Amino acid sequence: GGSALSATAAAGKPAVNAKDRIGTGPWYNAKGMIAAQNVADLHSDNNKLGKEGSLTRTFITRFRENLGQSLLVGAIWTVFGVALFLDFLVANQLSYWAEIILKSVLVLVCTVYAFGSVYLFPVMVHYETDWKTVIKNSLLISIGRLPTTVVCLVFFTVMVGLTVVVPFLVVITGSITAYVVYRLCDRVFRKIDAAHADA
Repeated sequence: GGSALSATAAAGKPAVNAKDRIGTGPWYNAKGMIAAQNVADLHSDNNKLGKEGSLTRTFITRFRENLGQSLLVGAIWTVFGVALFLDFLVANQLSYWAEIILKSVLVLVCTVYAFGSVYLFPVMVHYETDWKTVIKNSLLISIGRLPTTVVCLVFFTVMVGLTVVVPFLVVITGSITAYVVYRLCDRVFRKIDAAHADA
């Protein structure tokens, strides 16, 4: 007989106990903070694997703390988005060359707007700063971390497409999109924070 932590041998290889497979530590939680230094710490009440170490709990707590700022930034960002849409309508009324030039500029501005939108609320949740810095940092990070930005935008587009094709999915696609985008952004933030800590 074996204990709960034992393992059976596979394909002629010796058995490896689970306690040997996990290593000696340290282990990190979803926020990138040390959850336990060693095995004793891992199995004690000192570990940070509970609710307080949860990425989702961190997101919700920080969002609540920044609700007023998020409403302000959301309103500014929405007004800017509506202005871009209206600019496209105005461009349709212009002469051929003026329309081409204005629409080219608007496409560029819309691209930057979409890039900044990816990081807008995650930056607000992750960093304590004023609304102007939130917008500035969202734009800078989106360009500086272009691969993650593109992955987030593709994921967002796929989720919107799923919602259009299967409308009842709207009840879950928003939450799934927000969670995945925040997880991807959180990885970026941890790398940025680590780079600044090393500097």
